[in-house]
Parts: sequence; C-alpha cells; structure tokens
Amino acid sequence: MARFRFSLFLLAMVVAASGAEAASQRFGGLDCRIDCAAHSAGYLWAETRGIFDPNFCPASAYADFHEGCLVYTGNPFRGAEYTDDALPILGTAGVFLRMRFLLGSNKIEM
Repeated sequence: MARFRFSLFLLAMVVAASGAEAASQRFGGLDCRIDCAAHSAGYLWAETRGIFDPNFCPASAYADFHEGCLVYTGNPFRGAEYTDDALPILGTAGVFLRMRFLLGSNKIEM
C-alpha cells in the first residue's frame, strides 16, 4: 500500500510539473494557455495567407490562434516551430491544428 501511495505521489508531481511548464511557455511574448500549439497554428495560418495587417487576423477565432496571427503580423521572421524559450512546439494537438489550418479545412474564411 505504501508503494502505491508513493507511486501516486510521484505521478501527481510529474503532472503538476508538466502543467507548470506549459503554463510558463510564451510565444511572441504572449502567454500560452496550453502548449503554444494554437499560437503556432495562428502564426502559420497568417504566414500561408500572407497576412501582414493585424486587422485581418480572425477575431472570432480561438484566442491563442488569433494571438499567433498577431505575432506573425508583428514579426514574420520569427517562425512557428519554437516557444520564446526555444522549446519545440510538439504534440498531437499542435500537429492537428497545423494540418487543419494549413490544408484549409478550417471554418475561418476571409
């Protein structure tokens, strides 16, 4: 029983540490709510469409996606692959969002 409690404690510590790491990530100077994947997707969306005016970023989109678009308009040479701390933006959510918006299967149209 003590071994189970210790294992459960370790698991809780790992989950808490990973949550703190995700919350502290930034993209283009903005806080990421989850893992910066939506910021990256918004950046790539603006990049593929040649959006340089922040007024053309979709305001009705998910907030992090919208912010990623704004980051692109302010710094189109930044890139979308890394957080501000040079951590790679990975994960299933990131791949899904990037493919969805790059392939044009999104609901955001201009």
